[in-house]
Amino acid sequence: MFLKKRLLFLLLVIAYSNIAYSQITTDTADYKKFKELSALLKTDNDSIKASAYVDIAFFYLKKEIYKAIAYSDSALEITKTNNLPKIQSGAYYVKGLINSAKLDYKVAIDCFYKALLYYDKGSGTEDMTASTYNNISIAYMQLKLFDQADAYLNKAIKIWEDVGNYKSAYMALINKSQILTNIGKPEQAIKILSKLEIDTIGIDGFKISFYNSMGGAFKIEEKTDRALIYYNKALDIALIEKNKYAQAIIYLNIGDIYFSKKNSKNAYQYYTKTQKLLAQIDNKEIEMQMLQRIADYYADKNDYTNAYKNFYRYHYIEKEITDNNNLMHIAQITAEYQFRETEKELELIKVQDILKDTKLSNAQNKIYTFVIILIVVSLLVIVLFIFYLKKQVAYKKLIEKELKIITKDYEIKRIKKQNTTNTDNQIDENDKVLVEKINALLEDDKIYADQDLNRTKFASILDISVYKLSNIIKLNWQQNYTDFINEHRIRKALIYLQNPEKYNLSLAGIARSVGFRHGSSLTMIFKKHIGVSPSYYRKNIKEFQNLSD
Repeated sequence: MFLKKRLLFLLLVIAYSNIAYSQITTDTADYKKFKELSALLKTDNDSIKASAYVDIAFFYLKKEIYKAIAYSDSALEITKTNNLPKIQSGAYYVKGLINSAKLDYKVAIDCFYKALLYYDKGSGTEDMTASTYNNISIAYMQLKLFDQADAYLNKAIKIWEDVGNYKSAYMALINKSQILTNIGKPEQAIKILSKLEIDTIGIDGFKISFYNSMGGAFKIEEKTDRALIYYNKALDIALIEKNKYAQAIIYLNIGDIYFSKKNSKNAYQYYTKTQKLLAQIDNKEIEMQMLQRIADYYADKNDYTNAYKNFYRYHYIEKEITDNNNLMHIAQITAEYQFRETEKELELIKVQDILKDTKLSNAQNKIYTFVIILIVVSLLVIVLFIFYLKKQVAYKKLIEKELKIITKDYEIKRIKKQNTTNTDNQIDENDKVLVEKINALLEDDKIYADQDLNRTKFASILDISVYKLSNIIKLNWQQNYTDFINEHRIRKALIYLQNPEKYNLSLAGIARSVGFRHGSSLTMIFKKHIGVSPSYYRKNIKEFQNLSD
């Protein structure tokens, strides 16, 4: 649910910011215009330079957020120093959007408040004011402060209706319906949505949001058939518009409806449709939602192996996102450092000009330049060294977490076996003796290491029939013969892979030691039981031990 709200939030912020901020960002997405803005940064006119910083920050908002942060900071620094309130309002507005995208909603609200303080009232800024109120409302929604969210949304709606911007007003009313749904008043949400003349709005993206919101409200009311009608209407438009992002979200919602109706077959079909779309749009957040749903589906079917595979993939992506966030933070610091260095270089040029004008000696100029370069290089070395240390610590933690996830499968199996009904009442005393013999052959004699061991040979050692052997294994261990033997081989392989003294032993050698004829057989069975290849598992074990040392 959190991820779904985050995705919806990003869509709403971008939609409103494009509408309300069009006056100062016209054509900034165009590369030629971007180059022109970059050229303006070299001017001595602080007002022009600050405006260019704001426009470039907005340009980078959807592309490289750490650069947007650096440019917006530069704009604020200039506007504060030179008392440029109108441009300062734009800089704070962009800062609000940036912090909203970073999910830092409290800071975002503070930035939007400051933007409101500096707007030039009564000079055509009504849309900007309404958009700011709307973004404050969205931030409060994410903080679950729905009363405040509703109050600011009402202000935005009133302004948009007064100036005749009904498209934005309609979208705000859709947001209001979502607030009502969140506070448990889906009937009021449906009432508001029913009054909207949605067919008069030519923007299909708004229609998709409208029908999706109607579906969500009916879903909360547990009127699943009505919910499906509206979800399908939203899906029809998304398919026509080839909006794969919207399709993926709607498929998830429809799958949830069927899952709640205990129709797991249809639910799984819609979840797999989402999975196919993800191969084209590559959205990690939607993929995490999808993996949760599919894991729940398999768990409901008591298919814990597949449930675990999806659970493992979910945590792998979560780790990947965390790693990307760390890299973004490093990139942000690097960008800020580069900006400061650029400013230093500009100052250096000015100083050099002054030195030339005053006819200072070349020796003095060289000494001054050398000192500056030495300071810059020293700072750079220090910063890079700090980054390296932090990266090593973070990498160790990530590997440790991954190893814990990899071994989670055996923990799940152990819990499952603990919860399995005691089978002592299903076998007689003779069979109990056979179970003890089987355990002794496997644990003490390690019979599984025999590459020629098959069902017939095992049964002959016990002096029983093949059928009797299979039945005993199924009753006592809830496994077939092949999985039963392979599980013992994989356990032994894990011991070899974790032992530093066995690192010189090849995978083929390990395979033969535990009863497999070929290394490829070990790889296939290991990946089935553990979820990763033995070479991948050994690599992470080695790296973790090296970092620990």
